[in-house]
Amino acid sequence: MRHFYFYSDEIVLNGIRVSNINIDLPTDYLFSYNSQTRIFTIHISDTSKQNYGNMSLFSNSHFENINGDYGSIGSIYSFERQPAIHLIIFNTTIINSHATTYGGAFVIQDLPLSSFNLTFLRCNFKNVRGTEYGGILYAIGSQDYKAINLVAINSSIIEDTSQISIGPQFIFGSAYRGGSIYLDYTTQQYGLEKKSVDLDISYFFILNSTSFSDGGFLYVSGNIKLYLKLQLTNFEEISASIMEKEFDNIQGTVVGGGFASLILDELDIFIFKCSFTRIGSFRQGGGIFLIKSDKVAIEFSNVEILEVLAQTQGGIMYVKAQNYDIKFQNVSIRCNSSNDYNPNFAYNKATLFYLDASNDLISRFVGKFINYENCGTANEGGIFNLNNNALLNVTNTNYTNISASKGGIIYCTQCQIIIHHSLFTAIDAQYGSIIYINGNTMIHVEDSVFLKNSAYYADDDSC
Repeated sequence: MRHFYFYSDEIVLNGIRVSNINIDLPTDYLFSYNSQTRIFTIHISDTSKQNYGNMSLFSNSHFENINGDYGSIGSIYSFERQPAIHLIIFNTTIINSHATTYGGAFVIQDLPLSSFNLTFLRCNFKNVRGTEYGGILYAIGSQDYKAINLVAINSSIIEDTSQISIGPQFIFGSAYRGGSIYLDYTTQQYGLEKKSVDLDISYFFILNSTSFSDGGFLYVSGNIKLYLKLQLTNFEEISASIMEKEFDNIQGTVVGGGFASLILDELDIFIFKCSFTRIGSFRQGGGIFLIKSDKVAIEFSNVEILEVLAQTQGGIMYVKAQNYDIKFQNVSIRCNSSNDYNPNFAYNKATLFYLDASNDLISRFVGKFINYENCGTANEGGIFNLNNNALLNVTNTNYTNISASKGGIIYCTQCQIIIHHSLFTAIDAQYGSIIYINGNTMIHVEDSVFLKNSAYYADDDSC
């Protein structure tokens, strides 16, 4: 049953303490269709007249040991055709919350016409799980360009509740798809105006978020332009594609996305001063990001990546787009750390960057001040696998102890390669210790050093 049902212009829930809800209900009842076992069902109106246009829905609250069918803490809806709803969930902790379908903590649907903003501020989530989609949050944008903008500041996810952390924590979210957050905009209507959605995940600590299929932490799909911002956040132990066999028919496609699976019309990602540790797509592609979009812009700045894995393509990212523009600056990448050995991440089986552009425009990857270390056993391209009209321009970059079957660093199909002031040490391949070319390719190398590199065989397409 629904314990509380609200239908009001303004709802403020402060100082709520709830524990041990539905923990004794039989499992078949919780899994039954529409069992209505969540705590709150909330219908709210336009918040534009509230304080700075925001409504503090939950604040200073604590939920522990909660089971439900669909958003175990609450399902949030809007009144019909309201212009805007902006909500804040502040200083709230959720521990051991489980939804038998979608949204381990919250479900959002039936959105307002204009916008829906949801901000998590100083919140903690520990052991929050959804069985199907969205380990913590499941949100669906339906009809007429309705969209969700999500901001998470000083929030965290952690698996072990005995751990102590100074800051807020997001700890152990899990689901079949979207280990912590699942956003669906596939019902957005096409039109001349493309709806944009902002997703800001900053000042987080995230430890252990898992998806059995796509998107270990985040899954977003739809006919939108997504602005994704990650700042000053640590991501650890996040994985996707942990099942030996997918439930869905994925024959001929690449799925996964250890951190995020993003299937959108247009995508803009900005990542600043973040770390990614032990992130992987264990049986599919896209160790950190799996991206399928018409137009992609990505910028990494001051980022550390340690121990990444993909089974098929893209140990760091798999990008399939009409056109992409990717920039990396001041990035440190170690595919495996000998000081902290983990057999699951002992080696990366896929090229780190699988980048596939489909139109005739030049797509670019520009890298400056990057260190690559201990990456190996890829089939084609230890670091880069570039397809169709790609421009690779790298400066002041070091490559150490990297291997592949073809192209120890680069496997290239019809591309341009520019290398300045870079160091290549202990690079091994069967064909092409540094580069293996397939099709028309322009290569320019200047002021670079090559030490102890080897190729076991030679042919006309390798160097």
